[in-house]
Amino acid sequence: MFLKIKNKFVNYNLLGKTKKQVYERMERKPDQMEDDLWSYIVDTSWMVQKTTLHIEFEDDKAVYLSVKVTYENPIQRRKPEHTGEGKNPFQKFFFN
Repeated sequence: MFLKIKNKFVNYNLLGKTKKQVYERMERKPDQMEDDLWSYIVDTSWMVQKTTLHIEFEDDKAVYLSVKVTYENPIQRRKPEHTGEGKNPFQKFFFN
């Protein structure tokens, strides 16, 4: 599966791979992980667009891949919470 991320095409080539092989290929833990459904956030654009790759497993092999692109209205996004005295209140909001 090819995805266009930051103007480059990336081939994830995950179908038929075991969970261990997927973990090694993606080089990190999934952002959301259930027994047979893993989700990775593969791209974000400045707080407006998020691209998520979903991988479904059967018998410990990746059998279905899907991509979901979500958009957030930047005008309606929530305001940052103050993180405590002496800390930058925007750090938690902008750098997570």
